[in-house]
Amino acid sequence: MRDTRAAFLWIVGKLEKNRVPFRITGGFAVRAYGSSRGLADIDIEVPKEKLEAMRAAVEPYIIFGPRVYRDRNWRIRLITLRYRGQEIDICAAGTARIYDKNARRWVRLNINPYDAVRKKVFGKTVRVTRVGELIRYKSKLRRRVDLKDVEFLKKKYLGVAGI
Repeated sequence: MRDTRAAFLWIVGKLEKNRVPFRITGGFAVRAYGSSRGLADIDIEVPKEKLEAMRAAVEPYIIFGPRVYRDRNWRIRLITLRYRGQEIDICAAGTARIYDKNARRWVRLNINPYDAVRKKVFGKTVRVTRVGELIRYKSKLRRRVDLKDVEFLKKKYLGVAGI
């Protein structure tokens, strides 16, 4: 059984204990803004030089990496963990490339884990990717879940319905 709350609090504790700056992104960030859609994983971005430092802290829970993950949408260096049934992706900022379905080419995401807003998630105040940045990159990915996230964020934060 998946325990997202426990997994989130556990990984945030590990990041804080190891003094690794981070921000929440992806679908979990959209949830922090109020979406109630289903969640696949918890996406966390850290400075790329800190990714390796996290390996020792989370070694028993690693199911992938640290190495470059590749699929038809992403090219990104990360570690994937499973804790209490919840997958967690810790991504190295500055290494991400996404396939922009609008431009039909690979583009680099200029991720800055320090550029964020502070939001309370499960009682913990953490950095979360800004709404505009989420809308921009999810509009390029254009997966069904991304389009739902974009529509939610535009409607709630920009007063724009439909995409």
